[in-house]
Amino acid sequence: MPHTRRIGIAAMVLAIGIAGVQAQEKIGVLDGQTVFRQFHKTKAAMESLRKLEDELRDAQQRMIQQLEQMDENFKKMVAEAEDKGLSEAARARKKRAAEDKLVEMKELELKIRRSDAENRRKLEEQHSLMLRPIIQEIREAAAAVAREKGLALVLDASDTGLGPVVFAEDRLDITEAVIQRLTPKTGEKTP
Repeated sequence: MPHTRRIGIAAMVLAIGIAGVQAQEKIGVLDGQTVFRQFHKTKAAMESLRKLEDELRDAQQRMIQQLEQMDENFKKMVAEAEDKGLSEAARARKKRAAEDKLVEMKELELKIRRSDAENRRKLEEQHSLMLRPIIQEIREAAAAVAREKGLALVLDASDTGLGPVVFAEDRLDITEAVIQRLTPKTGEKTP
């Protein structure tokens, strides 16, 4: 039997099997991404997250502007320290002041980097805290609609945090049966 013909027959058998299952169980599909985007609580949460992001970005920008100002002052201090019209002692004082300013700038650069990492962590944490209950509420609404429509299983057709299976009746869960199948019988040797 040619290889392509075997694949075709296997596909037909699979389709017949799926059709048989579908005749027994009603399956629904949900575009979770659309539901998520249009849910009023999602819109409010996203707006709140956007405001937090703006606040954190503004604070970061102020520190960057402060660093830029310090850099300008540092360059002036270096130029003054190289002024041949000053005494050696005055140039040495200006050079030390410029070196101190450079240390201060390095500390601010480090603070900016740490602040940036902390801001990203805060945003991710807030994002998770705000969206987790929204996703749970969508799952609960999907389960309620599924029960009303007599659906045994609801699949998410989109790529969201809802997961591929949004709702499944408990009777469809085969977890315990699989565990029992994998559990060695009494007297059976385990590898």
